[in-house]
Amino acid sequence: MEDDVSEPLVSMDLGPPGPVTPVQDSATARRQRDMARAVLENTSALICLLDAEGRFTLVNRACEELLGWSQEELLGRAIWETVVVPAERHLARQGVALALEHRARGSVAEGVWLDRLGGEHVLRWNNTVLYDEHGTAERIACVGIDVTDQRRAEAQLRRYAETDLLTGLGNRRSLFEAMSRALEPTAQGCGLLYCDLDGFKAVNDRLGHLAGDQLLVAAGERMRTAVRSGDLVARIGGDEFVVLCPGAGPAALARLAERLRAAVGAPYELPTGTAEVGVSIGSALAPAGSTPDEVLLRADHAMYAAKRAARR
Repeated sequence: MEDDVSEPLVSMDLGPPGPVTPVQDSATARRQRDMARAVLENTSALICLLDAEGRFTLVNRACEELLGWSQEELLGRAIWETVVVPAERHLARQGVALALEHRARGSVAEGVWLDRLGGEHVLRWNNTVLYDEHGTAERIACVGIDVTDQRRAEAQLRRYAETDLLTGLGNRRSLFEAMSRALEPTAQGCGLLYCDLDGFKAVNDRLGHLAGDQLLVAAGERMRTAVRSGDLVARIGGDEFVVLCPGAGPAALARLAERLRAAVGAPYELPTGTAEVGVSIGSALAPAGSTPDEVLLRADHAMYAAKRAARR
């Protein structure tokens, strides 16, 4: 490592107060540089220096080990040309420019960097602008940590919170969140199809609850295949499913209901036998500004009306 680039990272006053001789001053400076270098090379934190063009001027050992690139291979190359994922390269350019423009001190940024083998790492950086003797912004000192596992765990928790564990479809929570977005005052409104399987209890009684669960999974997958791109299929309990269709009109909703009836009503080949179910569907259209509870209740009532009509 070059001595001049490591000096800004650590500043330590190890000498006694009062005047010192040039020899003492030189010895103190060497101790400071040695200690700074030791910290730089032995810390588990990711540390790198960038110049005003976003090019590497220093990379510590922790960065080398994580990314698989040596300092010599990265020096003089911009981060967006080497380690930043393509989708975030424009953000990296903007981040460097803004940090220098606003003389950032302790600003925090998070991005995805690539290692030498193409693996992705979510890195959280604390960035500080360094200045030359004339007060000109010269470099950006970046100190970071790898938060990949933490972000993956958070994403997994969100999936659990928003997903029906049996079918992999959305659950009631994800349905209401999507409905709320579709019904915002500036949105297009939505259509809703409330679907209840007919004859499902007989399948459970005849083939067992495991077969019933397998049928629910298969029915949910058929629904997901039948809907439009951008529609959401959610299982909200038992054998009840709801399809949210943002921006749908009456004709589109009617066509989709027919496709769902055909898809769900085809026979199911289960490990313990063949089964058939029907589906009763109630629909509701809602303009922007409606409430999710009110729309879901109207679709629910329409579904029960359809079920009573079919029995008669």
